Amino acid sequence: MFPSPPTALTRLVLTLLRMAIGWHLLYEGIVKIRAGGWTSAEYLAGSTWLLSGYFRRMAESPGLLCAVDLLNIWGMTLIGAALVLGVLTRTAAFLGAVLLGLYYLANPPFIGAGGWSARATTSL
Repeated sequence: MFPSPPTALTRLVLTLLRMAIGWHLLYEGIVKIRAGGWTSAEYLAGSTWLLSGYFRRMAESPGLLCAVDLLNIWGMTLIGAALVLGVLTRTAAFLGAVLLGLYYLANPPFIGAGGWSARATTSL
């Protein structure tokens, strides 16, 4: 048995969801471009979970940190633009999932884990 094709409502909801996620990534990428000097050093240095040693070494190496920052900024911008525009959506969705997965590997938003989210709320 083949699954039934998606309804018009399902397609509309999925399209709006794709565009909303794309807009978020696009916006964050543009903000980082316009900030000029944005770096992921503090975020990487504060890694507390899987592969934390690897992420901390990235933060300590100026050349590698520059490459990571460029990949992060332009990755978010281009993935977001592709999702908003509906261009290469499967590739953009896969790369977006990989990018978000790396964020979770560095600093998962677990309650009580003592990671980035815990430091951000206690410093307010």
